[in-house]
Amino acid sequence: MFSAKDEKQRIIAYEITQGIIKPELKLKISMNNSALERKKIVSSSDPETYRVAVRMSSFGKDGWYYLMTSSNVSRFGMSLMVFLFYYNVG
Repeated sequence: MFSAKDEKQRIIAYEITQGIIKPELKLKISMNNSALERKKIVSSSDPETYRVAVRMSSFGKDGWYYLMTSSNVSRFGMSLMVFLFYYNVG
């Protein structure tokens, strides 16, 4: 026993393999997206500072700007703290 949906799928698959019907893909793209608009300012006023700050920080989902969240920054920071500790002690 097969369900009506299974029978319908078998009929459609048979018609596609025999060339009776031709499948086609329809795609609708919405161009009303603010992310697709051109930016008025290409870069910040000081791009070098911006690049350094971006490597060490990130934006959270709540819109806040968090510093030192990257795993690479924390690895560097912790090893620097250990180095400075032993440098000061020794």
